[in-house]
Amino acid sequence: MVRCSYCDRETDLYRAGVPTCINCTHGISPSVYTRLTQDLLEATAERDAVKAIHNQIMTGIPSGLPHPAAHSVFIR
Repeated sequence: MVRCSYCDRETDLYRAGVPTCINCTHGISPSVYTRLTQDLLEATAERDAVKAIHNQIMTGIPSGLPHPAAHSVFIR
């Protein structure tokens, strides 16, 4: 058995590769996975906000294609 990295008790449990007893698992700051998940959610929300602004700007820029009704004007 290994010793807990925090209180030096014997344990078979690991948290993020660090030996940690059951009593010490609640006193540890959030895991790396939790922080990365939160960062991902925040980045996704920011991306969605920027994408909405981008799409709003792009709808105001002409594409260079003629208006569908303009075709009948040129044929006459």
